[in-house]
Amino acid sequence: MAARFRASRSPLPAIRYIRRLIRDTPGQFDAVEIHGVRQFADASDPTQTCCEVDNDNPSFFSVYLHFVTGGVTCCADLPTHPIALHCASVVARRHCGPLYDCYPAQAR
Repeated sequence: MAARFRASRSPLPAIRYIRRLIRDTPGQFDAVEIHGVRQFADASDPTQTCCEVDNDNPSFFSVYLHFVTGGVTCCADLPTHPIALHCASVVARRHCGPLYDCYPAQAR
């Protein structure tokens, strides 16, 4: 499994990383998704953290590539929705088809 890319401000390194993933496996992905993600302390091990999709109260935003066969892989964690949307839009427009933004408009 490929490591996710975590960016601070600019989406350009994430875009380059995602393009490499797509280039290395052409035809494997058919869409791009954005989800809000919440990070929290692991109750069983306070030195660790866990992440889960949380479009209501996100800590950051993740960009996912959707597999043709179903399922997704997270390929970038970005600090804000506008940066994630820019990254995902560039990738979807050039490589994967539709973009599914799962962050609710009223939360923006």
